[in-house]
Amino acid sequence: MRRPLDADLQLTRTGGTGETTRFVCGYFSCDRWAGEVILTGLPSMLAVSVRDDDRRGWLEEAIRFLADHPGRAALLTRLSEALFIETLRRWMDARPGQHTGWIAAARDEVVGRALALMHRAPSRRWTLAALARETGASRSGLAERFAHYLGEPPMTYLARWRIQLAAHLLVSTRQTVIEVAARVGYESEAAFNRAFSRAHGLPPGRYRRGRLPGP
Repeated sequence: MRRPLDADLQLTRTGGTGETTRFVCGYFSCDRWAGEVILTGLPSMLAVSVRDDDRRGWLEEAIRFLADHPGRAALLTRLSEALFIETLRRWMDARPGQHTGWIAAARDEVVGRALALMHRAPSRRWTLAALARETGASRSGLAERFAHYLGEPPMTYLARWRIQLAAHLLVSTRQTVIEVAARVGYESEAAFNRAFSRAHGLPPGRYRRGRLPGP
């Protein structure tokens, strides 16, 4: 490809005189902090059918629309996101119930609710008892299901999520270190600095300076 990963659509023709085959290719990029959490548990390759019971479904029609309308960038972006989500949903629906990882956890009735609560309000003083109460599960039941899908206890996941969110905020906002600390649930800057340094090997201020673009 002449211009790989340039956020634009291209048309390339090659091959012989046989029947025409069309490939529609695309890519997504995301912050590393999001990819490490959300895409954990997915294989390097997955396949789904674009048809519904051998009939054209909206997934196939959407792909055809993407191929035939290369000039509508804003619309194509939103449609591509919907295609990505639907592809993951179909792939998960075809997987056995014992599949693990973040996406499988998010689809679980209990663990998914706990994840939503923690992601929606990371600064809240969460405890295992509080999460269990709001998800309608017992503490042992929630901990067991969480460990099954994500391989760690809820409070360990929350601590890691807070640090990942803080790292994102440090380089994407102008909030001070203490403001970031409070936003992700730390009551003191010192405690936040210690936790952040354990995870990233350097304090928040140095982490921010090392990742901001130069003048």
